Amino acid sequence: ELCGDFDILVFPEETILERGAADWPIVDCLIAFASTGFPLLKCIEYVRLRNPCCINNVEAQVRLQSRVEVYRTLTEWCIPCPDHVIVNHLALAEGDFMENENFIVYKGKQISKPFVEKPEDGDRHDIWIYYPRNIGGGAKKLFRKVGDQSSDFDPSQNTIRRDGTYIYEPFLPTQGTDIKVYTVGAGYVHAEARKAPTVDGKVQRSKDGKEVRYPVVLTQAEKAIAAFVVKAFRQNICGFDILRTDGGSVVCDVNGWSFVKGNQKYYNDCATIIRKQLLDECGMSGVDTSTMMILGPGDESVTNIGIEMSNRDYSIRNSVNRNQERLRSVIVVMRHGDRRPKEKLKFKTKLAPILAYFESAPPGTAEVKLKTPEEMAVLKGRFDGCAAELRGQLAGLKADGGAGGKASEKEQAIKEELANIDLLIPVLEMKDRFSGLERKVQLKATKWKNQKDEESTRLAAQVQVVAKWGGELTVSGLAQAKELGKRLRHDLYPNDPTGLLRLHSSFRHDFKIYSSQEGRCQITAAAFTKGFLDLDGDIIPILVSLVTRESYAQGLLDEPIPKKERDAVKQKIESLLLSYDDLAANGSACPTSHRGLKEAADRIRSPLQLLHTIRYLAAEYIGTITAAKDKTFEEIRAHSVRAAAEAGGAPEEDGHDEEDPHDD
Repeated sequence: ELCGDFDILVFPEETILERGAADWPIVDCLIAFASTGFPLLKCIEYVRLRNPCCINNVEAQVRLQSRVEVYRTLTEWCIPCPDHVIVNHLALAEGDFMENENFIVYKGKQISKPFVEKPEDGDRHDIWIYYPRNIGGGAKKLFRKVGDQSSDFDPSQNTIRRDGTYIYEPFLPTQGTDIKVYTVGAGYVHAEARKAPTVDGKVQRSKDGKEVRYPVVLTQAEKAIAAFVVKAFRQNICGFDILRTDGGSVVCDVNGWSFVKGNQKYYNDCATIIRKQLLDECGMSGVDTSTMMILGPGDESVTNIGIEMSNRDYSIRNSVNRNQERLRSVIVVMRHGDRRPKEKLKFKTKLAPILAYFESAPPGTAEVKLKTPEEMAVLKGRFDGCAAELRGQLAGLKADGGAGGKASEKEQAIKEELANIDLLIPVLEMKDRFSGLERKVQLKATKWKNQKDEESTRLAAQVQVVAKWGGELTVSGLAQAKELGKRLRHDLYPNDPTGLLRLHSSFRHDFKIYSSQEGRCQITAAAFTKGFLDLDGDIIPILVSLVTRESYAQGLLDEPIPKKERDAVKQKIESLLLSYDDLAANGSACPTSHRGLKEAADRIRSPLQLLHTIRYLAAEYIGTITAAKDKTFEEIRAHSVRAAAEAGGAPEEDGHDEEDPHDD
């Protein structure tokens, strides 16, 4: 408008909504984009009738209203997008779709949790991310920003929606950051990074209330993707979202008409490019359309609001002597936080319902792992049946009088197996305390039945049952891990508390956190990350978004030690712990100069004697508590008797008045 080349006419809302397309004002150039309540079909009719020059193709905007059409267009143009399936739940043929607690299968294609569920309607923002049950399950529910929130975590949501058409795609880890890309034609692109709403749902805002974003530099491949998006959707001014993953960058959403917020330089560049394009399409000659900066009202200075580096960043960079050593990385190796005691039960069995797990497993399976509450319930049902059968066998042996040595041995074996099952069943019944991270059962085939021919399926003849539970982090352990992350962040940037967050969001450093498969280690890693990156919300979304737990992490953290060596170490430790020998006096018990081990040996002295001492102190402590409880009870009873005597009545036996409506 300031350049004087155009007369700007804004169509009145009444004209747009109530009058026909033929009655709309006639213009040479049209800027129109779909939004809530805008009559897009009427606008398409107007364009066909008047044929104005358009910045964004109006007819093509219909595709942007459907995520299905967006993904179809991306695929047709070979633009990288997430692997996905499109499911219309209202028109499913029998056998096409199957939902499991940890995955879905559509026409033979499996999408495992964590996966993303997107409604077909592009205007719906209720995108959900479902998490596997072995890490606790639940779903992250995204929505249009309300105040400082953009998502909520629902731990009870484990089944998908079936009320329409949805797109399902694997959740792609991006280190907790989304990239918003804005184009002005195929040759101009601006990109900003923000904290992904899938992490903790808290929107980071600046002092003026705007969402905090950081400019990022796109790679050549990402710039090429931007040009293809402009061409494929025929939208010059276009916003879309990129996910940077280990496998490359992919486009996960195309929004159409979008502007960068609060960036005057972008507005100036955009105005210049739009002016040039419209003048060229209108065939205007003799007009200087070279790229130039046009200042806004009041000749405001052109500034880039979202600077990528702070003044402190520049001062540090300029003060660095190129000949000096430079810090290249900070590596932290940590143990998990404070935890509850671990417990373990191990026994062997030949019971048919347990052997059956290997009959339904893929060929070559030697171990079956069970973690989810549903798997525990199924296993409990099988062991309940086994226990009933064993009790029946035991009753039969007793009825026969238990004559003979073999009968006695069989009876003893049944009792031992029944005792193990009775110990295991209460563990399988626990629901409130454990998730899939703190409880698991491993079934390991130790013997196989002889095969008649090579083609027949191998059948297990004996299974070792290994149940592990407990070891979950305490409240104190979670707080320790979070505080450690917070302290490290402040130690790295003592005078610039937002420095780390700025670098992480703009991909100017490479922050990775790895964890072993142990649940307490995964939760510790997530809690540490929560403090390190100043995050809020539930642990599970942070764990899935930011903590690497794949085979690469296991290779880094879990060095495989041969079983023979492990057994030798366990045997040595057991012999030391079950000994009355003084560890400090016995040099072979602590053959090292390590100060910490020597201090521990000095404190422990005789392991077995110390265990007896602990047992005695625990019993004494329990006796003290019991005595105090009994004394208090007697004092209360005596007080009740005196009070009743003074009132002239007899006290109730239990000290309660049954007719008192306040008595609970």
